[in-house]
Amino acid sequence: MFMADLNPQTAQRSRPENVSSPIGGLNRRDALASMPPQDAYILENILPGTTSCALRNGCTMWQDGLGPPVTSLTAYRAGASEFLFGLVATTLYDMSIPDVATPSKTDIIGDDIQSTMFSNAADNAQWLICTTGHDEPFAFNGAAWSDLVITDASGFPGSSAFLNYVCPYKGRLYWCYKDLCGFYYLPPGAIQGAAEYFDLGQIAHKGGAVVAIATFSEDAGDGPNQYIVFMTNKGEYIMYAGDDPGDAASWELIGRYTAAMPIGRHAVCDYAGDLLIMTQNGILQLSSIRKLADTRSELTALSSKLGDVFEKHVQYETMYGWNIILYPKGGILQATIPEGFAPSAGFTNYVMNTTTNAWTTVLSHEWDGICWTMFKGQLYFGRVDGTVRRAYDGDSDAGKAIMIRACQAYNYFGSSQNKQFKWVECLIACEVYPPLTGNINVNFNQQPVGIIEPVALTDLGATWDISYWDTDFWAVEKVPMPFMVTNQNFGFVGSLCLYGSFKGMTFEWYSSKWVFEVAEGLL
Repeated sequence: MFMADLNPQTAQRSRPENVSSPIGGLNRRDALASMPPQDAYILENILPGTTSCALRNGCTMWQDGLGPPVTSLTAYRAGASEFLFGLVATTLYDMSIPDVATPSKTDIIGDDIQSTMFSNAADNAQWLICTTGHDEPFAFNGAAWSDLVITDASGFPGSSAFLNYVCPYKGRLYWCYKDLCGFYYLPPGAIQGAAEYFDLGQIAHKGGAVVAIATFSEDAGDGPNQYIVFMTNKGEYIMYAGDDPGDAASWELIGRYTAAMPIGRHAVCDYAGDLLIMTQNGILQLSSIRKLADTRSELTALSSKLGDVFEKHVQYETMYGWNIILYPKGGILQATIPEGFAPSAGFTNYVMNTTTNAWTTVLSHEWDGICWTMFKGQLYFGRVDGTVRRAYDGDSDAGKAIMIRACQAYNYFGSSQNKQFKWVECLIACEVYPPLTGNINVNFNQQPVGIIEPVALTDLGATWDISYWDTDFWAVEKVPMPFMVTNQNFGFVGSLCLYGSFKGMTFEWYSSKWVFEVAEGLL
């Protein structure tokens, strides 16, 4: 038996190289030519995890047929007692039970509620304190609503209806007032009564008005090192410590810091012992603002990998929808941004994995929420079509397919030489062969793809203790499988794009094996 000599000129030169799925998340900051291989320049409806990327959950209908837009959501939380309220026109509805909306409070003028929970010292009751900036503040104690009577000894510039933001701090309620560079505060434990005014005009060097109030703690809790932060519409953050603004011995200025101004009435969020602020320059951490003071060039926003997306949308800052919220159950932080001057322009939800800080987008008109809140550990949103939906729930978007797009960063695979990209084998997991298509793009050029029709997995098979042996089929489970992308392409750098349409199934993407051949000579 003779073995033929292997001709080195015809020997196999193709080589494989494995690349993880884009667990680095969406990157709109770096140039395509210098983006890390684990990032993606397009990532829609896929959540980056620690070792893989997965199809996000869908959304399900909670309330339907309310007519006008649901402009605000808020929730009462006291022990085991929880209520979900939604504002539609001038009526606040109790929406705690799905498909049941009961009028709870009427004759509301404002359309955007900002609220907080607080305990009243007079009766130790838990109250949901609400303000709109157009109504006298009102509150719910778990049984009934009450209009709060708040007065100012020296007289409000207008009326207490212009109290437009409320925040609890060390046993007191603190309030913003329309167009004032200062704040009001009530006696300890009080939810109404005589309020005192504290002027910040001598501290706020840029003037403007206080538009938001929040608390910040250096010990990651409501401890002795907790501070209160007053934020102005000129980008000043004024921090105090103490429990009585009327007593100089019990009230201390900690610092005045400058950064981008907050956007919207729902621009702050407690996060991992820090305070997040959605601003014109992105999502900033108060701890970073304190350390780096006025030098914006040194500030690294938590949303830095999203590039200039916030700057580009500042023109819509007066529109509904700006919102930042933490969803602990899903391990995500979500920032919602309007895409135009009307709700019909849509919204984009930028979602961050709180373990890895990797970003993605939840992009679908089925997710166009103009208000968001947490209720019983779940995230809910109200829409302009008069519906309320539960987010990150189910395997479709209210019965419609979830469309995905993922374009991973261009990869040089170790050299800038031209290469013949032959195929990419993706290691994925799905219940059935997935409704996917893909492209190998080269040299920073993208090829268009057609529309992918969803495959609905409607029959999930047998159910244990209900179905019959030897009669019914067992339920379909997600199993690992390869998915091949075979459009050959020639270039010095390559990018994999996947497109899909999913309904009634899950999808996970682990890694991709590229097979290519490096060109020789001057090709």
